[in-house]
Amino acid sequence: LKPNISAMVGELYHNNDAKRDAGFSVFYMGINLGAFIAPLVTGALMDNFGWHYAFGAAAIGMTIGVIQYVVGGRKTLAGIGLTAPNPASPTERRNVFLILGASVGGIIAMALLDAWLFGFEIADMVDILAIFILLVPIVYFVRMFRTPGMSKEQTSRLHAFLGLFIGAAIFWMIYDQAGSTLSVFAEESTDLTVGGFTIPVPWLQSINPIFIIIFAPIFAAIWSRLGDRAPSTPLKFAWALLGIGISFLIMIPPALDAETGAEVAVWWLVGVYLIQTWAELLLSPIGLSASTRLAPPGMEGQMLALWFLAVSVGDTIGAQILARIGNDYVRVFTTFGLMAVGASVIAFLFVPRLKRMMAGVH
Repeated sequence: LKPNISAMVGELYHNNDAKRDAGFSVFYMGINLGAFIAPLVTGALMDNFGWHYAFGAAAIGMTIGVIQYVVGGRKTLAGIGLTAPNPASPTERRNVFLILGASVGGIIAMALLDAWLFGFEIADMVDILAIFILLVPIVYFVRMFRTPGMSKEQTSRLHAFLGLFIGAAIFWMIYDQAGSTLSVFAEESTDLTVGGFTIPVPWLQSINPIFIIIFAPIFAAIWSRLGDRAPSTPLKFAWALLGIGISFLIMIPPALDAETGAEVAVWWLVGVYLIQTWAELLLSPIGLSASTRLAPPGMEGQMLALWFLAVSVGDTIGAQILARIGNDYVRVFTTFGLMAVGASVIAFLFVPRLKRMMAGVH
């Protein structure tokens, strides 16, 4: 669903259209409008009626989305997405199922072998899945680089995309801790009372979407106004990595206070979400746009699928690091913050090279 929708947004613009990044920013705002409403609605239903009603509300929302696409898309999309630019042959379709079957079989075999040798533990299964998640993009990148008929320019752009992929994985490694590390910190060590009202922890997940809704149109307007003078994609990524690193480093002082047993003000978390939102708007919609521009002809959907795998890779690596650091918030914020800042320094240094590798794609 997600890569195909993003590919359709990309088809609305010419490859070097200066408004492409702005269009993806507006598209991203729409995604986060749902992300803002969802925790409020499902959280309230779960608290008052139970999980079945929360899942039911999600199903109703998705049904409304399908109806809107079918009815509204006839006039607004002008046939976009109705035909595959590079349809898979019967042999390729068969190979997909063979690979999926082999992958599932491999995971089961590894789990059974682990259970036989060491006794089954759920942590072992998590490690097996982590290895699989990390291998998938590696195999897919190798496959794409070996695609017959790729020109030198297309290969260069694919190398540039690999650099952006690594940066995105580092970004999501930290960003997606909003639902884990930051939420647990909020529940254990944060004063959530504002004006006599105690904010439910799930509601904190709506802060970032609110900021996205506010700032996405502003960023879109900036990119449209600047046009070809806008910062390059690699430069935006470098700033995004710096921002996500700073968002964790500023949590070190409140984490130190929390170690003394004090509850810290919720405004610390609000500030973190604000900085992370600015960083996200420099990376996520820009990465979606770049994926469609850097993709070889007819491979936009596959490239976007790879782009979304960066989230999985980042989350997987982040979980493995967290498992080894433990619940020491100061160490967590320091480690991940310094990793991101260090990655941003490398990213800034590689901006000129990545721009050359992108071969005319801004």
